[in-house]
This record gives sequence, structure tokens and C-alpha cells, in this order.
Amino acid sequence: MGTEIAVAVVPFPIPKKITKAVGIAPNSVVTRTNAQLVDEIGTRSRAWAQRKQLTGSARALGSGQHKHAKDVLERYQRMFGERGLVAERSFIDGLEVPYGSKGSTRLDVLDTLTGDVWDYKFGVTPMSQSQINRIFQHGPGINSVIPLYK
Repeated sequence: MGTEIAVAVVPFPIPKKITKAVGIAPNSVVTRTNAQLVDEIGTRSRAWAQRKQLTGSARALGSGQHKHAKDVLERYQRMFGERGLVAERSFIDGLEVPYGSKGSTRLDVLDTLTGDVWDYKFGVTPMSQSQINRIFQHGPGINSVIPLYK
């Protein structure tokens, strides 16, 4: 379950470039749960990779899509307000650690308010039970792990 937050109407027109970047109509109010937002960003990241005709190994393609999703989420929260979502963070035993730290688990998207984690799956490999277990073990106060197959 995500936290539902309404996006406020700003008192001036939003430039078309910005509204196009996050996929909303100009001067509209859009209410999305965090789960809906994260899912939509994953769908958009997949479409972005297809438009860009990205090539390379499955790992490289997945990394590119994950980075794009992180960038879109961070831009969205800068524009429309912080929602407690953090992307591409690494943890060991509930503590955040630098990327690539030995024994760490990287979370695609964490809702810091609810403990929900979303894991993007841009390829064909399903999420393993051991990966889910690592997220629960190392993430900070994890309540649920939701794989998002794109």
C-alpha cells in the first residue's frame, strides 16, 4: 500500500516541456499513489529505452533503464514535492552504504514512509526468493517487496 499524495495546482502555467517530461497535461491536478507513480515511471523507462533503441548486454540495458527511472523519480519529486521515495540506494542490515559495498543490497525504489520496496524487472529474469529475502534482511524496516515486470 502506497501513500496517496495530491499534487497541488501551481498558480502559473507549467511549461509544456516539463509537463511532457513527467507525462501530465498542462495545469492539471494528478493524484497518484506512490505505487502508481513508481509503476508508471517503470513503464516510461521501458518505453524510453525502446525509443532510444538502446543496445548492449541485458545487464547494460537494465542499468540504463534503472538510471532513467531514478532520474525521472528524482525530477518528479523536485518538481511536485517530496514523497518519501528514494531510488537506487544500497543497504546492509538497515543502514545505507555506498554503492557497490560488499554484501550490500541495492533497492530500486524505497518508500521511506511505509517500508514498501519496488523492484523493476526490465528483462525476462524473474525475481528470486533469495533476492526478496535479501531485501527484507538488509533494507530499513521493509514491509513489502513488489516486483514490477516491464
